[in-house]
Amino acid sequence: MGSRRSNLRHLDGALANLVGSTGKGMCFFRSAALVLDVPGTELAIGVLAGATAEELAATPDASVSPFIHAWVERGDTVISPTQIEREGGLTPWRKDFYYETNGVTEAYTVSRPALLKLSGDIGLSAHLRLNRALKREVSLAFLLLDLVGLAYAVADDGGLVPPEYAGLDASSCRS
Repeated sequence: MGSRRSNLRHLDGALANLVGSTGKGMCFFRSAALVLDVPGTELAIGVLAGATAEELAATPDASVSPFIHAWVERGDTVISPTQIEREGGLTPWRKDFYYETNGVTEAYTVSRPALLKLSGDIGLSAHLRLNRALKREVSLAFLLLDLVGLAYAVADDGGLVPPEYAGLDASSCRS
């Protein structure tokens, strides 16, 4: 999984079609696309720590509260497809380094076979590769979060956060 994407039809489609281009939820589409393209990978979902003062200085719009993010894992390696532009391609990270650097908690994985099944159910492959509508009006992020059992809320800015960081009581959050 180097920086060359020529054989990554789903990821190339997701990038070309700007799926999730608002920045909110883009990690779910890009990560799912990479898992669909690369056997032996899993989709990982977890909570990342909010930005430090140093990170905020470099990226003023970074989240100050913990937020929910998706990435790809293969053994002890992590790839975060949302960093393609910043890193100039797909950059592998050591899993322990990625988790420590980002303050990852509550990490869950979705196997490639489970993602392939979900993809068939909702038409995700054609959506990513061909920019076709999904078979039914659903949120990929919500489906995946429900699949792994991670509680979430939608923050005021549209991002996904643990319920306790949304300013909402638990009854108004999905779980």
